[in-house]
Amino acid sequence: MLSTTDIADLLQRVHIFRLLKPEQLVQIAALCEVHNYGSGDVVYSRGDIPQWFYLVSSGEIGIRERTKSRDPESEVLTRLEADDCFGELVANRRAVHRSTATTSCQTTLLAISKSNYRILLRKYPSLADGNRALLRTRKLMTIPRYCKGQPTGGTVASICTPHWIWFARRALFPMIITGIAVLWLVVSHLRDLSSWPGTACSLVSIAWLAVLFLDWRDDKYVVTSKRVISEERLVIFYSSRSEAPLHRVRAVQVSQGTIDRMFGCGDVTIQAFVGRVVFNKVPNPHAVREIILERVRRARASRETLDVQAREQAIREGMGWQSSPDTSLHQVVSVPSAPGLGERISTALRRFLPRFREVHGDVITWRKHPLVLARTVLLLLGGEIILVALLLAMWPERSGVEAAVEKVHYGTGFGFLLLAALLLISWAWYRFEDWRNDIYTITTERLIDSERKPLLGRLTQRTAPIESVLNVSYDSPGILANLFNYGTITIQTGGESGELTFDWVVDPKSVQQEILLRMEQCYQQREDVEATQRSIEIVEWLRAYADVTDSNRPVP
Repeated sequence: MLSTTDIADLLQRVHIFRLLKPEQLVQIAALCEVHNYGSGDVVYSRGDIPQWFYLVSSGEIGIRERTKSRDPESEVLTRLEADDCFGELVANRRAVHRSTATTSCQTTLLAISKSNYRILLRKYPSLADGNRALLRTRKLMTIPRYCKGQPTGGTVASICTPHWIWFARRALFPMIITGIAVLWLVVSHLRDLSSWPGTACSLVSIAWLAVLFLDWRDDKYVVTSKRVISEERLVIFYSSRSEAPLHRVRAVQVSQGTIDRMFGCGDVTIQAFVGRVVFNKVPNPHAVREIILERVRRARASRETLDVQAREQAIREGMGWQSSPDTSLHQVVSVPSAPGLGERISTALRRFLPRFREVHGDVITWRKHPLVLARTVLLLLGGEIILVALLLAMWPERSGVEAAVEKVHYGTGFGFLLLAALLLISWAWYRFEDWRNDIYTITTERLIDSERKPLLGRLTQRTAPIESVLNVSYDSPGILANLFNYGTITIQTGGESGELTFDWVVDPKSVQQEILLRMEQCYQQREDVEATQRSIEIVEWLRAYADVTDSNRPVP
């Protein structure tokens, strides 16, 4: 039987109650009822009128949505464990449940009635903010574009999108332009003036507003049971993703301007060990911060539990109390087959049309932005146009002897122009090979900045171990850099490696995040090795202690 003190302690761990005072939690605890369920019981069904707000004391709940799929697991929106809460629709008077909640095992829930919960929402603003965050998450979970591409191996705790004020502030200038254009169209109609300036400005501003709207709707920020994710994209033109594991989060901060406080939004900055993740202009930022902090606490507690279990397992195996699992499994070695015609054609095309980001196993390779090539192509086209114009200008227009003389001059000039065209094409090929040979690579152990000139030219290659990286930053200077999404990555390292730069790479933010993730993996592997070494030392000490204290051992 749970006491009021036990319930108050549970409330303190739940994010929507974390900003309340201890005496307030005790008062809320007195309103909670204990509901026990068996495995497979239905807490509520789709279409039911909400009557209770629930907190999971123990067990597991699956929130399912009815779909056309035959796989029951595909219907699961999320799974709730101890310290999770659900039933937030009780705050809405005319709402009905859009999903079904079913227990997965023996489960104990704390329930607050609809009338009491609504009183609490009016009494405590922070609780109302947390409930709105829950409502937003449950709603976005049912929209495919916000759930597609989520990482596996973890449950979704929160999904949020930028507040509408994000779009309104950026749409102000194009809306002013639209107003001026409409005014021009009216004046031009009344005074018989040209209407094309107003029409052009209207079309440009409307297209601008459409791009801003799509940019606003496509951004999403996700908190799972394992990591925080910021994903910003613009249809098919731009995509950037930054994330950080929860157990590496060091601090979570909320920043709000005057307008942000008026409309209840703000920036949530998650400072991790290997960088930071920013949730831009999200609604109820303080509630989002508490969700993240709660998940950080759980992730760290789960990791500590796994570490304790690993140490205990190592001690049992080292002392001979338990046999280690048999890892001598037969592995099937596949013999690579000869490449087919399609694969050979694809390999040849990749030489002339290489990708700007290539992934081969654990190795990622980046190339410079295509604008570097575009400058060469534009110069080549410009040169070819000039040559064609010169050839047309030299075409003989007379007849007779004078025409024969002009044809001789034309043939001589054509030869020189053909030579110039070959030189121009050779120069363009040289620039293409120079661009293709400049690559930036990251492996599981090191970073490589490689630049090689064509035709057996000079090779410059600089490498740095990932564990020596001190800082990773990027710079996107100017309007073009932000418009076409390119920039330079600066990697500061210690020791002899100095500073590495990845110049003109596509989507520098994602490149930076990939390097930071590799740093995180490197640090994690090093910590695992150190933990294993400590376990070995503990086992050796225990063995030595057992030998000394063995009663059958003769005393020297």
